[in-house]
Amino acid sequence: MALHSPTTRPTRPTWASIAIRNTDVVALFLRHLRQCAQFDAGATIERVVLARPTFFVDGGSP
Repeated sequence: MALHSPTTRPTRPTWASIAIRNTDVVALFLRHLRQCAQFDAGATIERVVLARPTFFVDGGSP
């Protein structure tokens, strides 16, 4: 499901009495992930490639 899809709720769900958008949750997660990666790498990370795994069922080898 894409963040902008019709199935995404346009309203702000509440969490701990705070209204937060789905896109804000994703942004917070990505920021945290970047901070952890930079700490582990000991360097500034400026670019990243994001993708999702795919699985093809065509009878051939993966």
